[in-house]
Parts: sequence; structure tokens; C-alpha cells
Amino acid sequence: MQFNRLRQVHQFLAHQALYPILLSTLLAFGLFAARVFSMDKLAGGPILSTATTQSHLQELDESGRAGTSRVSVHSWIDENEHSFIQFVVEFSLRRAFELQWQELGKVGRFGVLKVFLIPLVDDRGRGLVRFLAELSLSHTLTYAFLIWNLFLAWIPYVASLGAAFLHQRHPGRWWYLLIPGALWLSFFPNAPYIVTDFLHLRERAPIPLWYDIGMLTVFAWTGLFLAIFSLRTMQTLVKSFLGSAASWLFVVGSLGLGGLGIYIGRFLRWNSWDLLLNPHSVLADVIIRLSDPWNHPGALGVTFMFSAFLLVCYLTVTIIPSRERSALRGSE
Repeated sequence: MQFNRLRQVHQFLAHQALYPILLSTLLAFGLFAARVFSMDKLAGGPILSTATTQSHLQELDESGRAGTSRVSVHSWIDENEHSFIQFVVEFSLRRAFELQWQELGKVGRFGVLKVFLIPLVDDRGRGLVRFLAELSLSHTLTYAFLIWNLFLAWIPYVASLGAAFLHQRHPGRWWYLLIPGALWLSFFPNAPYIVTDFLHLRERAPIPLWYDIGMLTVFAWTGLFLAIFSLRTMQTLVKSFLGSAASWLFVVGSLGLGGLGIYIGRFLRWNSWDLLLNPHSVLADVIIRLSDPWNHPGALGVTFMFSAFLLVCYLTVTIIPSRERSALRGSE
């Protein structure tokens, strides 16, 4: 009995394409984790050199004894290190207090910098401070938003799983699907939205550009995966209640709203939860642009372009393979 139950759960999750989506998600997280924990290997060498940091400490001591207000930056070897440490040098104690570094309050701003720099020259271990410095120098945290965006992309997929589960447990009771359906529709644009994160792609030395291209591609593909298969699940539910024609109208309408949601999120900078917290402002922003398309061509352009792109992706992944399987069965 228990085995049959587990097999049913497995078949249900396999039908929702959970396993390839999980693999794609793990690959995305793995690439980001490799960028964090294998920075030296990706960069082809040490990101923060011990010798250079030693010279910065010596210069800092000399500047402190001379009573100067800042450390000279003429001897910096690496431009990234220059920018990073210069930021720390100009880091006021008032800002430090705001970050609750009160224990450093008595040593002065140069003392704060020395406390920060000394662990960087400790060859016995990498140390948290060195690790944080290298995170900054490699621009790794620049892409931390991908983790958050992928989390948001999972919400509509999980909502579609919930709706499908409720439909299996309570067939015919469409009102049970209203809450997961509304949650799915509100967050659906977050899944394909990750494609637009290529906007942030640029060379961020010392990490090679090819690595960031691959990492962003995997995140974007995972978002598309989540969008396509969550929509397929919701279309199946609509079809069971209203028929095939209505289900395809639902697909086209959802993809249109998805394209509009991408525009709202990327260019108007509204979030999905703003539909609940600040609906009047969101609607006002959208209505102004849609009612005057000549002065706001991007609203219709982005909406149509991404809606068409998502429709092509949806048809490619869902319709064409099913027809090929039907043709193969017929040839047998």
C-alpha cells in the first residue's frame, strides 16, 4: 500500500517535470557556488595577493604616523584592489557604528582598516575577512540577485503543483483552485523574468566572461522551465473544467500578462506583491503607458516581444513533443 502511494507521488511529480527542473536548479546553484568558493581557480590565480596587501599595511602605518587624512593610492598594483581598499580607507567611523562595529570605535579609522587588512596577509588560512575581500574584488555578490530571482521563479511552479494536488483530491471543486491559481498568476512573470537578467552581463574581471555567460544561461533556462511547466499544469486544469478551446485562450492570456509583468518588473520596478500592497499605483502606472503607446512604445513592445517568445517556447516544449509521440505510437 505504501509502495503504491509512493509510486503515485513519483508519477505525479514526474508528470510535472519536477526532476529535470530540480537538476537545472541544482546546476544553477552549483555554478554560483563555484563562483563563490573557487574564485582563484576561475580567475587563474590569487585574487588578493599577500605581497600587495603587505605593502598597503606599511603605507597605512606611515600615513598614520604622519597624521594624514587618507592613504596614498599611487602604489596599488591591481585596480580592483585599489578600489576595494580605498573604499575601506574612506569608511567613516559613523558608518562603522551604524554597522554595529562598536568594538573598533577606539582605534580610529586607520585602526579599523588595519584590523580589516591584517587577516589578508595571514597565509595560515584564508579567513573570513580575506574571503569577503575576494568576494568584493571578484564581483561575485553582484550576481547574488540571481538566487532571489530563482526563488521567486519557483513560487508559481509550487502553486501549480498545489493546484494540481487539490484537483486530484477534490475533483470538480473548482473554487478550491482560486487561491493557488491567483498566487500562480501573480508570480508567473517572475519565472521568465530571469531572461532579462542578461542586462547585467558584462566582463567583471578577474572572473572570465565565458563563465558568467554560462551561469546566467542556466539561471534563465531554469526560469523558463519553471514558467513553461507551471503553465502546462494550469492549462490542464482549465481544460478539465472548460474544454480545450478555453484552455488555449487561458494560455495566450497568461503569456500576454506574463510579458506585461516582465515589463512592469524590469522597467517600472514593481514586484509581484505590490499587486496586493499597492495595487492602485501599479495599475495607474500600467494604464498610463498602455493608454498612450506612442509616447511609451516600450510597454507594448516588451509585452508583445516576450509574450511571443514565451509562446514559441511553450509550443516547442509541450505541443511538438506530444505530437511526435502520438505519431510514433501510430506508426507502431
